[in-house]
Amino acid sequence: GRMMPLPQQQQQQSPYMRRQDMAASSSDIFATPPNKWSENQVRQWLVQAGFGNLQANFARNNVDGMRLMSLSYQDLSGPIAVGDQKTVERVQNAIRSLLPRVHAGLKRKMAANSRDNMGAGSAGKR
Repeated sequence: GRMMPLPQQQQQQSPYMRRQDMAASSSDIFATPPNKWSENQVRQWLVQAGFGNLQANFARNNVDGMRLMSLSYQDLSGPIAVGDQKTVERVQNAIRSLLPRVHAGLKRKMAANSRDNMGAGSAGKR
């Protein structure tokens, strides 16, 4: 069983490929409520929010959406170590601005369920 196409998979890990993937799926992260994001989606959001340089910090700490939404000032300045007080506050504000999306996600889910029952919701589903 040595026929695994490993080199190809490694190519896919290249940052350039990932950059394009992100561009392609950047709107998709907002199709998911932030508290349901994967670690990968959290990093996509960091890039969009202008904190791309912090991706490694969040990755090291396995920050997924659930964890992102519950990060405290101490988490950000301590374990994740995003930077000085100003940076911590900027990151906190960015996280706070996601809160409405968490609630919107819940509302949308309920709306989608009622649409499905009428058979009109299938087009939006992928």
